Amino acid sequence: MRNTIALITTVAVILIAAPSLAKGPMSATITGPGIEEPIELFDQREPGQVMHEPIVDLIEQTGLWYATPTLERIDQPGGLGEPLVLAWGEGSHTIRQEIYLHAEGGPVIHTPDDQPSLEAWGGEITGWFSAPTGLVDTLRAFGVPTEAGRAASIPLQMLAPGALALLVLIAARPVNSRLRPVVTSR
Repeated sequence: MRNTIALITTVAVILIAAPSLAKGPMSATITGPGIEEPIELFDQREPGQVMHEPIVDLIEQTGLWYATPTLERIDQPGGLGEPLVLAWGEGSHTIRQEIYLHAEGGPVIHTPDDQPSLEAWGGEITGWFSAPTGLVDTLRAFGVPTEAGRAASIPLQMLAPGALALLVLIAARPVNSRLRPVVTSR
């Protein structure tokens, strides 16, 4: 009788707990500008394995793994620059998110809707979203270069006045050096 109760209890725990342990990503990799080799954020965690705080932060900040979307949906911004690509592994599927750290108005996340792995997920998780505060710091904690590509997002009109001022200073330097008296020590 004890063995039967133990067996039933074990089966019940497995049937109840297994689906909840299977939720969420099993691996994550990030690639993009300034990253020579893909950064493995975590690789094939075991079901039920406790994740470290930066991974939990990243999962929350990208909004993909929550039943209720937590990110603010936005229209596609301009001045995107090159994206970081965050590839989440979920079983045999890969889900891709693009992170534009230097978009006009601040960092944004794009989850493309052309991914077969997302067909059953619904449209609430695909599209353009404002990245939450702290995403850049979380990525930096994983060794992601967060300053790469910033120059590419600066409009040319903003560079022209600075370049002109630099040329004026360089041109004025020889003129000023000729006007100063030469002092020699004897």
